Amino acid sequence: MLLHYEILDFASFMTPTEKERKVREDLLERISSIIGSLWPEAEVRVFGSFATNLYLPTSDIDVCVLNSPEGGSPRELHKVADALRREDGLVRKIEVIE
Repeated sequence: MLLHYEILDFASFMTPTEKERKVREDLLERISSIIGSLWPEAEVRVFGSFATNLYLPTSDIDVCVLNSPEGGSPRELHKVADALRREDGLVRKIEVIE
């Protein structure tokens, strides 16, 4: 029975709080706004652990941009990365994968 309670405690500890979820949602809203200012037709979608609510407090957020003018060319990827870097406090680390 002790193991059962230890597992429940661990799961509770690893489950993000409502405040942590709100911070991530606000971040996604800011990212969507920045991308929308670059390309109004674009659509931002989240996938991975955050989309399925299986993320850990230290997990990253996986984002996909649809309907960009050049279909995700390397030039576009760097344009988005540069725009995100210019926003104070928005991202700590961003990696462009071409």
